[in-house]
Amino acid sequence: MTTMDKAVKGTKNQIGKLIYTSDESDEFIQKLKATNDISKIASFLLLINLGLRKSELLALQWQDIDLQNKTIRIHQAIGWDELNKPYIKVTKNYYERTLDIDDETLQVLFKWQELQAEQLKLQNIEHKGNKQFIFTNNKNTFYNNSNLNRWLKKFQTHHGLKLVSVHGLRHTCAIRMFYQKKDIKFIQHFLGHTNITTTIDMYIHCIPELGNILVKSFNQTI
Repeated sequence: MTTMDKAVKGTKNQIGKLIYTSDESDEFIQKLKATNDISKIASFLLLINLGLRKSELLALQWQDIDLQNKTIRIHQAIGWDELNKPYIKVTKNYYERTLDIDDETLQVLFKWQELQAEQLKLQNIEHKGNKQFIFTNNKNTFYNNSNLNRWLKKFQTHHGLKLVSVHGLRHTCAIRMFYQKKDIKFIQHFLGHTNITTTIDMYIHCIPELGNILVKSFNQTI
């Protein structure tokens, strides 16, 4: 059992039910990659491996992915107006970030880029080049985030996996990255938090080490 697994298992509140342990993450990814839906594999790898918000994921365009340098630029998100119509907006807290893409996710993005172009051509739908959104519906317009939720729940139920939400995959990524890097400032940037206190407050219940960081930070201010 890894340090992350022990921390999650020992959590006294309900957060352990809302995220995957490292072992559960590995099983989720293994089952995910065994499906034949390349777009879903790509989207959920971006969520669990890079910790994107759902609104950030659905706003991604190919111009935001640098496949050569293995980076992704997060600078916009999907919003919904009073009529529940989707539109493009800036990211939460206006925080733009560039992240490295792991090889696992990168390989799937390569495959999806080629397959999406083929599918649009077969359907006689215009491909918008670098401004093409990466994840769209059958009409090549904004993907409905409720469909993303439904697909995930159906997938988890079918494979007997714990029911963790789309946002729970972001939390899973954050905790896993902390135990890999041991650097809370890195996690702050990784998640797009403008304030490190936000990061600490959000994860202090499932990462015991953050309590010590918070105490040290407090002592330095008095």
